[in-house]
Amino acid sequence: MKRLTILLLSLLLALRASAITFTFAFDNDTTPGIQVPVGIGSFTFANDPGNGTFAFNSLGAFSMMYSFINASAFTQADITSGLSKVLVVLSTSGTTRRLQFSDTGAGGGGNSAGSLDLDNGTGDLSFEPSYFGGNLDLYFINGSNKTGFFGNYLATTTAGTAVPEGGSTQMMLLLPVVGILALHSLRRCSLPARILRS
Repeated sequence: MKRLTILLLSLLLALRASAITFTFAFDNDTTPGIQVPVGIGSFTFANDPGNGTFAFNSLGAFSMMYSFINASAFTQADITSGLSKVLVVLSTSGTTRRLQFSDTGAGGGGNSAGSLDLDNGTGDLSFEPSYFGGNLDLYFINGSNKTGFFGNYLATTTAGTAVPEGGSTQMMLLLPVVGILALHSLRRCSLPARILRS
């Protein structure tokens, strides 16, 4: 019984912890939506918690890469924000999931006061902080001897179906585990053999 319980709980955790990648597009225009892209990127993290607002550092192992037409490039090694102050907002619209960066109230503590700041040594990439009062869809990039950009970013991934809120996902995964444990317990109880065979 103990081994089966451990096996089923491990299965639940494996199903719960699934890596996901969001692709980014950046423009140089504050008009809503992506106009003419000036940059692209990706952000992959190990634990997809479903939809909601989550602490960045609760997403597990991660990698990110952003590159722009002015030859600026950034990776996770360039983060200057305190990840305990950065939030990740995940939502679904139809079959598209969206990611936005936010913070716990006063920016992420990086050198540009954004929700998430990166500095590659020659320039900064900063995502809109919550105190700016917008829709968490703006960013800016600046740098020495390089053209800066200010506009919208959009981070999306395609999902086959809408992902329920984190708690609902856990309950949906937990129901089969509870059912299997209940059946196993019933088989091990001291009921007469003919009842178990019927």
